[in-house]
Amino acid sequence: MANIPRNVSCPCGSGKKYKKCCRLDPQRDAELRRALAMSSDPATIRRLVNQPAQVLRLKVQLTDMGCTTIPEEVSRVVEILYTSTLHDLHGVIQQAFRWDNDHLYSFHLSDDFHDRRQEYAGTPRGEALSPPPWGRAPVAQAAAATELRDLGLETGRSFWYRFDYGDELLHRLTVLAVREAQPEEGKVARILEVVGEAPPQYGDEDW
Repeated sequence: MANIPRNVSCPCGSGKKYKKCCRLDPQRDAELRRALAMSSDPATIRRLVNQPAQVLRLKVQLTDMGCTTIPEEVSRVVEILYTSTLHDLHGVIQQAFRWDNDHLYSFHLSDDFHDRRQEYAGTPRGEALSPPPWGRAPVAQAAAATELRDLGLETGRSFWYRFDYGDELLHRLTVLAVREAQPEEGKVARILEVVGEAPPQYGDEDW
């Protein structure tokens, strides 16, 4: 954690001393320390601290579901604050498709699902996955400790969400837009569009 002397000019660029600026606001102080951890360039630090809150709009499409055939498009368009964690996004997807949140899950930034460097995973309650008891096999990064804005997601970028490693509910996520949040929106997390009916999670011959 960055050690910021109380009497230095605040790195946020306000012109005030740190002790009379960001140090007084825990949330802003956390943003400042995050910026300092990411860069040593004063201009970059000021930009990171002072940039407005942003909202990520995503299309989430169910592409595969084990042995269940998906005959038509089943997708949801959701919005979520860019400062939300991947575990928060997991919760939004669970709600959007009405899945039972009772299995492990992963987000994959690449098409190689074995690439642990590009995998972020968690339990239904958000705990990080434990390494396997054998050898030193790499383990996925913690979804609950990773904010969406840390992933460099831009419009047009696609990535994957896997839920229930047994039945393998696979979803393709595509960034539709990144926009500035409005003051009245608060903690944004909402479903904007529903296309198709999600099949039963545990299979149904009549679906």
